[in-house]
Amino acid sequence: MNTRISQILEYIPLTLRGKLQTTMNGLQNIEEIRFRADKPISVFASGKIARINEIISSPQDVKAIFNAICEHSIYAYLEEIKQGFITIKGGHRVGICGRVVACDGNIENIKDISGINIRVAREVIGSADKIIKEIAEPGFDEVRIHSTLIISPPQCGKTTMLRDLARQCSNFDKNVSIVDCRGEIAACYHGIPQNDVGSNTDVLDGAPKAEGMMMLLRAMAPQVLITDEIVTDCDISAVSQALSGGVAVLASVHGATIEDILENERYLPLFGKCGFSNIVLLSRENGAGTIEEVRKLCLSE
Repeated sequence: MNTRISQILEYIPLTLRGKLQTTMNGLQNIEEIRFRADKPISVFASGKIARINEIISSPQDVKAIFNAICEHSIYAYLEEIKQGFITIKGGHRVGICGRVVACDGNIENIKDISGINIRVAREVIGSADKIIKEIAEPGFDEVRIHSTLIISPPQCGKTTMLRDLARQCSNFDKNVSIVDCRGEIAACYHGIPQNDVGSNTDVLDGAPKAEGMMMLLRAMAPQVLITDEIVTDCDISAVSQALSGGVAVLASVHGATIEDILENERYLPLFGKCGFSNIVLLSRENGAGTIEEVRKLCLSE
C-alpha cells in the first residue's frame, strides 16, 4: 500500500479500514474512493469503477469520515465546506454531498452528509517534460517561457501537467505564482503545499481565479502565472490582462478539440498578438496526460 493511500486510510473508521485496504491492494492507479450512505464503497482505478459490494458504508460511517476529515471541528472548515470540498493532509481533495443550507442564493453550509468522494492526489514528476521543451525558449542569460493553454475533457491530466510545469518553471529560476482556487495544483494543507511546485513558487490557495490573478499580479510580480480551468468571463478577462502585461500564463480549459476553443467567441481575447503562444491538447488515449497535439500560435510580442 503506497504512502498516499495510507494517508487516506487514516480517516476511515476501523470497521471499514481493514476490508477496504485488503480490497484496494489488488487495484492499480487508484484515483477516487467514494463513500455513500447505505451503499457499497466504489473505487475508480485504472479508468474503471470497481464497486465493492461486500463493504457497505452506513450513515454513521460517512459521518465519522466527515468528522475525521474536519479534524472534529466543522466550524474550522466551514469556508471549505461551503465550497463543497476539503483538502486533507497529503493534498487529497474530499468532495462532499448532503443537505445544502442556503441564504439569498448563497450556500452557507452543507449538513447531513450523505456522500464523500476522496480524490487521491497524483503528483507525476516529469509529466510535463515534453511540453516544457516546446514552451521554454533558451536565451543568452535566461529561459523565456511562452504562454500556453492546455485543453482537454475532464480527467485527462490538465492539473497534473500544470503542477509539473510550475515545478519546472521554478527550476528555471522564474518567480512563479499559482492561483489554486480548489487546492488541486499545490494541494495546500494548512497553507503548506503538499505537492512539489518548486522553491520559487508562491501559492494563493482558495482564492477565486479572477480576483486571485489580480492580487498576485499586483503583489507578487510573477514571471509565470498559473491557473486551472478558465470558466467565467471574469476569468477570461483576468487572463487577458495578464497576457497583455507581458506575464507568461499557463492555464487550462475544458474542451474536446482545439477548434472548440479557437472558434468560441468567448475565448477570442485570449488569442492574437498578445495572447497564448501555444495550445496543448490532452486526452486519455494512452492514459491520463496523453499529449495529442502541441500547436504553435502567433508568438506574443
